[in-house]
Amino acid sequence: MKKLNKSIKIGLLLIVLTLIPDALIGLPEFVTGLSLGAGLALLLVGAFTINHDMSKFKRFKANILKNIFQ
Repeated sequence: MKKLNKSIKIGLLLIVLTLIPDALIGLPEFVTGLSLGAGLALLLVGAFTINHDMSKFKRFKANILKNIFQ
């Protein structure tokens, strides 16, 4: 089994930290949906990066951030 990357770890943590309080005290639906969606997206990105090269995406993201903050 390959090592888990940061995206997968953060996604799992976000999902767990959403489901436990939701089961115990009940969170608003918007908060639950938003955090579960973000956690699932991070899991999918992490799973994609295990087998694919993300250098093009990182350069694209860096260029966009550089253009925004100039």
